Amino acid sequence: MSKNKLIFAAILAIVLMIGGTIFILEWFAPRRTIVLEVLGPPGSALTGEVEIDGKLHAINEKLPAKLSYEARRVGFALIATKDGVRQELSANILVEGQLQMSVSGGKGARGEIFKPTVPGLWWRQQMWITSQSEGKIQE
Repeated sequence: MSKNKLIFAAILAIVLMIGGTIFILEWFAPRRTIVLEVLGPPGSALTGEVEIDGKLHAINEKLPAKLSYEARRVGFALIATKDGVRQELSANILVEGQLQMSVSGGKGARGEIFKPTVPGLWWRQQMWITSQSEGKIQE
């Protein structure tokens, strides 16, 4: 085997090992603690949906609410009502105890958060939030 082929095989093996490591860390890494802190008029009903790693869950809580999940990806659509009237609310999203984003002043909150486990994969990070929501993930 020539020296060039040996070098090529070594480089290919290293690239495959690095790619495999990233794949394993991303798909089999431990879940992160993602917390949604939702504030609004005390006693208002908080309703909506939360999608945790692809599984949809209905939400029915009282404000202020602190919703904590162990997940890789969380999507949410929330509204607050009191006596049948929609109320303004604010939402803070924390990942592993660090504030990632927030929204306030709207008649609802809708967003999604996914933060990769592997440092440096910033291009895969997905975070967005808006103050417009009807309380359904698929609006």
